[in-house]
Amino acid sequence: MAMRVSVDKLRRWLLVGAVALALVLAGFVGYARYRARHFLQQLPGKLGVDIKSETNGFTYSQSIKGKTVFTLHAAKAVQRQNGKTTLHDVWIELYEREHGKDEVSRTDRISGAEFEYDQPAGIVRAAGQVHIDLQTPAGSSAHESDNENDGRIHMQTSGLVFDQKQGVASTDQPIDFHLNDVQGDAVGAEFNADTGVLVLRRDVHLRREDNGKIARLDASAAEVRRNDHVARLTNATYSAGDRTLRATTLFVDLDASGAPTQMRAETVAIIDRDGATIHAPRGVAAIGADHRIHDMRLMDGVRFASANANGASREAHVSFDTQGVAHAAEFNGGVHFRETAGTEQRELTAEKVNISPLEGNGEKKIVATGSARWSTRGREVTSLSADILRATVAGGNSSLSLRHVRGEGHSAMEQMLAAGALRRSTADVIDITLRQTAKGNKQSSANMVEYAVEDGNVIVIDRRAPDAKTHAAATESKAYAQHAEYDGATKRAVLTGSPRLESPEISLSARRMTVSQANGDATAEGDVKGTAAGEKGREATHILAARAELHHADDLAIFYGVAGGDARLWQGSSQILAPRIEMERAKQQMRAYSIDGRSVRAVLPMRDASQSVAKQKMFAGVVRVTTSALVYSGSAAQPTAHLSGGVKMQQLAGSVSAQDVLVTFKTAAGKSSRTAMPAGEVETVRAKGDVHLTQPGRTGTGALLVYTAAKDEFELTGTPSAPPRIVDVERGSITGSSLIFHAADDSVIVAAVPGKRVHTETRVDR
Repeated sequence: MAMRVSVDKLRRWLLVGAVALALVLAGFVGYARYRARHFLQQLPGKLGVDIKSETNGFTYSQSIKGKTVFTLHAAKAVQRQNGKTTLHDVWIELYEREHGKDEVSRTDRISGAEFEYDQPAGIVRAAGQVHIDLQTPAGSSAHESDNENDGRIHMQTSGLVFDQKQGVASTDQPIDFHLNDVQGDAVGAEFNADTGVLVLRRDVHLRREDNGKIARLDASAAEVRRNDHVARLTNATYSAGDRTLRATTLFVDLDASGAPTQMRAETVAIIDRDGATIHAPRGVAAIGADHRIHDMRLMDGVRFASANANGASREAHVSFDTQGVAHAAEFNGGVHFRETAGTEQRELTAEKVNISPLEGNGEKKIVATGSARWSTRGREVTSLSADILRATVAGGNSSLSLRHVRGEGHSAMEQMLAAGALRRSTADVIDITLRQTAKGNKQSSANMVEYAVEDGNVIVIDRRAPDAKTHAAATESKAYAQHAEYDGATKRAVLTGSPRLESPEISLSARRMTVSQANGDATAEGDVKGTAAGEKGREATHILAARAELHHADDLAIFYGVAGGDARLWQGSSQILAPRIEMERAKQQMRAYSIDGRSVRAVLPMRDASQSVAKQKMFAGVVRVTTSALVYSGSAAQPTAHLSGGVKMQQLAGSVSAQDVLVTFKTAAGKSSRTAMPAGEVETVRAKGDVHLTQPGRTGTGALLVYTAAKDEFELTGTPSAPPRIVDVERGSITGSSLIFHAADDSVIVAAVPGKRVHTETRVDR
């Protein structure tokens, strides 16, 4: 991710501080502050007073209160008539003692081939090269070296001039200096003993070895203000290995000993060889007594960029361990990281982001707070937002792989799936484990989530776009639960804790639900309760079952009873009990089937507004049905109910049994024919196969029975070998090729043979 830029680059500030301390500050500040002024102020006076002519091989020591301050050795001293004095092959030692002690705490050395003193002008000039060896202040990092010159800064220049009246020492010649493994050079220098300002005029270069690589610090100029305890480098550039740091101005704050305590940089840029950059208007780094950076801040708008990543934050704060290695980072204010990997884009936004540890190949922890949101975009889009996001990242600084993300507080996970489908879930806590791939393989956004767990007030919204192939309309469903688990391999979510599913077609509750992200299918198990909304003006349909299956593509719901039990479906006064009940909304079909010998049972109200209760039609009122299969189709212009596999229909006016029955219903004028269950006013009934008719005082048998509600009559027919038969309690048995019953007057028409009807009337007393 884009955080990788900061992880790998920000720690380079440590090396900038170390180099600036060892060279620019400890070198020139040490010389200027502790040695140069005392020597240059005292030497001219002593030369002018004590040396009157040419002298070979002498030593002069200056003491204060009985303690030697410096010792001067010269091979020759020559006093000229023009008032100038020249010293040849000079070697000088300057001593310093701690306050109140007699022992020498440090010794500095200055040597040169020739020094000239112009007493009237107050000028001391080095005619050739000058060598200066300065012992660094106590506490410098130089003591960590095993070199025999440990603790000494070695400097070499030429053309050195000291103006006693102005208190200024200067040179326009190149200056070379080194401390242990650090080397440096500049062109031109000036030191004002009165103001304590040291200036390296141009082309300042510092070099040292860092972990086997050469590290460089370059600046167009440098300035050290002793009295203000600050050093400034202009247009500073630090480079080590593949990385470069630039600052238009770099300030280093110093303590009383000249050691750096803080660095302040303006217009900061950190650049990697591959072009990755970090930019900030300002940067501040705190330096401890061990001369290592303890923490560093980039401020006023930090920007990160690389070939495949970018990011920004108002500020960044990096902490370092005792070894000077960056181990934690905090980004504040509008934090935004974005990375592109192949066809996939990853993004993290928050008000605050913490990363630890920064270095090493182990796991790294990322904590994002304040409107935190993580997302990945490819063939599909997955995002997670929460009050707090916690992520686990594996890999080194150059290659990071997100393993785990956890959202706490107002957590929401959103997945934009194929074909425009959307799945959004909210919960108190969402915990996601991401799929890991073999090294070198790219993570597929389509299967990025390996496993997800959601806890507390879980709400899952599933939106489906219209399907041109199946002609399925756009849908939206919602699921509620206390706990949900999602498996990325199967793309299924399991909901527990009083789960409930709501859609425009049905509302369902159960002990456990499973929802497929791939196709929108769902199953419900244990105490299933459902309600299907009816059309305008229609009653809702209710269901009780042990198990339910919802098939999205087919718009089909299947309900099962427990083993040895039934599912129950009812709408108003209509009721069906069956081991298996199916509802297919697109076809407006309801189907009920028997299983293992358990029959379908139904209670169906058949309306007839034209008849009174006292004289009810045969298929009017409440009809009780027992069958092996019931298929109701309500989408046709004329709804039908098909009963098969052995049917028995019972009511107050009589009963009919047959192998197969087809019932057609009337459609009321101006009303939709769509109902979820068989109900309404019967138009026709067609029963066939071993037909048995029973009415008060009369029974009939045949092969086919056709009932017509408009005439309130039914015709019973048989086969040539088994003609229809009626048995009347008063008149005995009647047979013929067909028997037509008229309910209005209780008459029966008997036909003997086709074309030759016989009309027989039989009256039954009521």
